Amino acid sequence: MDERFNVYAAMHGITPDVVLSSTHMDNGATVLRLHEDDEFLYGRGTCDAKGIIAAQIAAADRCAMRA
Repeated sequence: MDERFNVYAAMHGITPDVVLSSTHMDNGATVLRLHEDDEFLYGRGTCDAKGIIAAQIAAADRCAMRA
C-alpha cells in the first residue's frame, strides 16, 4: 500500500479546533492520462474534489476576515 499523508493548516490567531474542513486530494494513478484543450482538462481527477478544496479555502479566508 502506498504511503499516505494528511495536510493540516491553521490560520494565525484562530483556534485550530473551531472549524474543520475535510475532503480528499488524491487523484489516483490511472491509464486515463491528463490532457487538455483550450478550455478544459480531461482525465481522472481533473474535477474530483478540487472545487471542494477551493471552496473550503475561500470559506476559511472569508471567516478569517470576520474574526
